[in-house]
Amino acid sequence: MRLSQSPSSGAPFVLPPVKRVEILVVGRLKERGLRALCDDYYRRCKQSIEVHEREVSSIEDVARDLERGRRAFVVALDERGEQLTSRDFAARLASWRARADASRLVFLVGGADGLGDALRARADATISLSTMTLAHRVARVVFAEQLYRAVSIQQGAPYHRD
Repeated sequence: MRLSQSPSSGAPFVLPPVKRVEILVVGRLKERGLRALCDDYYRRCKQSIEVHEREVSSIEDVARDLERGRRAFVVALDERGEQLTSRDFAARLASWRARADASRLVFLVGGADGLGDALRARADATISLSTMTLAHRVARVVFAEQLYRAVSIQQGAPYHRD
């Protein structure tokens, strides 16, 4: 059993069991520097979660993946989604990982044209990285960093500063 501090209140809580976090992304990240940043943040997460990013060529491929896989709790990243602080995202991530009704936690990152209405409707939750529109390749790096930040908050590591 691993204990940590609650991201919002500072009270101790039991970290949920380690689960695989999947990130389904429309499009390829061609810039080596951005790819290296994402991979570095995913590697840093390994102590707490296993992160698997998969690039697909279309939103139809994302929909097919969700249909044929095990039950997934799906979080869409969309500019119209709920705005969260880093601490709120850390708490939400912990609750999503602890859900007993899903064996997968999947984050969806759209391509240049976003995710589309059908995938947004399929999502169990929708969050926004910013009220500004971000290039999808930039959103990927921002999300990778926020995922690592959430894990570090859950672990009580000194990476996040209020």
